[in-house]
Amino acid sequence: MAEAKTGPPGSPCSFRLFGQIRQNGPQQAMTTKASELNHPFNPHEEVMYIDDATRRPVNRPRLLHIATVGAEAEPILIQVRDYPVSKMVLLTNEENEKVAEGLRRSIAPLSIDVEVHILDDDDILMATLRTVGKIVAEEGMKYDDIIINVSSGEKMLTCSALSAAFVNGVRAIGIKGGMPFSLPVLKFSYTELVSEPKVKILEALDQVGGAVESLNQLAELAGVEKSLLSYHVRGSRDSKGLEPLGLVEVDRAQQGRLVIKITEMGKLMLIGRVLDKPRIAV
Repeated sequence: MAEAKTGPPGSPCSFRLFGQIRQNGPQQAMTTKASELNHPFNPHEEVMYIDDATRRPVNRPRLLHIATVGAEAEPILIQVRDYPVSKMVLLTNEENEKVAEGLRRSIAPLSIDVEVHILDDDDILMATLRTVGKIVAEEGMKYDDIIINVSSGEKMLTCSALSAAFVNGVRAIGIKGGMPFSLPVLKFSYTELVSEPKVKILEALDQVGGAVESLNQLAELAGVEKSLLSYHVRGSRDSKGLEPLGLVEVDRAQQGRLVIKITEMGKLMLIGRVLDKPRIAV
């Protein structure tokens, strides 16, 4: 057996690579960059994993990896080098589509399923949130864990992906000095902050394009009594409303009418609420 090897410092995974038995010789380089990284993973190798908590051998974990892709491909290759990967989803924009497709071709020989998603630059935050949310909702229960790598890609894309990690409670990593490190991610509990009537108001605003110019219209759309709208929107001493929470904006229009608009944070909360609902394992 090869010399024992621990996982990368700050690894977010709950296992360690303990040893490897090479049965088919060293792996051929995928690309020049991959060979420079001295990529050690071979899908035909026999590998033992040790659970950090129990110190007992475990089966190779099934990990779903999501990575943002920019001009630099190296952070994604390091991710593949240092973690077991069952599936890789690459998020990028039209400008860096060729880089993502090149990564797909490089990683595919390792018997890893690779998907490429091209996101809209004009709505990068919401496009990223929706894409990651859909991936987590549809495939999350098929894997032992999900990791998002935000080390490559344009600034708005990486920031959006990190926001998606927060919304979904997904582990996030960065790459520095050729080594992965964990980024702190907390799971928000939206249901504790926002009551059902407030959610109905947000959903009503979202369904009509984001804003209404009449409290009567909003009350009818949301199924909430008009007399309670001010309480849910403005809040009280004991309960924060949607406006103080940053989920809606309230402006004064012509003739003194109030215009209520859902904010990007409000839209994000609706996405997070859908993903907080229990999912059935497949």
